Amino acid sequence: QYNYGTILLNYALSNNNDSLSKAFDVLSAASRLDQNNADIRSNLGIANYHLANYPKAVELLGSALSIKKDDQTKLNLADAYIKLKKTDSAVVLYRQAMYNNVYNANSHVRIGASFFATKQFDKAAEMFRLGANAYPENGELWLNYGNALAANNQFKEAIPIFEKAFQVNPSQRQALYYIAVTYHNLGDDQKANAYMQRYQTGN
Repeated sequence: QYNYGTILLNYALSNNNDSLSKAFDVLSAASRLDQNNADIRSNLGIANYHLANYPKAVELLGSALSIKKDDQTKLNLADAYIKLKKTDSAVVLYRQAMYNNVYNANSHVRIGASFFATKQFDKAAEMFRLGANAYPENGELWLNYGNALAANNQFKEAIPIFEKAFQVNPSQRQALYYIAVTYHNLGDDQKANAYMQRYQTGN
């Protein structure tokens, strides 16, 4: 039942279809048969998370983590904490996973996004800055770093960061849009219009 439930869960998450409820039912049955199986609890927690039952997801993922220490489970539990607005608990888990060098760049994004969601823009900017310096070819980190600076009203500092995001990944054209908006916030509509035109025309 566990293997079948896992297959259903992976299929549901890959195809975004209604087999998620079926996966939940099968994994629930498997969990009743083997209550100390960390993998079953973890996957059942993931199913609850995607069914928007976040308190139950936290309970199951937390119990899975107590049975078997696993960095992916830490990341999943942290994501569930974010949904419950328990940012401090989430950040602790993200940092643990990052310390163990698991999904390191993604952990920077997640921690920064956690701070950003709770309007701690200075902390978000610092986490994105650390991530961008550690992974300079990751355009998402540069873009998020710029957004955190702009959200903290550090408009002048944000512009070169957005420019770096576009330089690293020219297909990330929203960087041009953010530059335009930031120049507008600085009162320089001439540059704002120029960058907005580049964003709209693709030049």
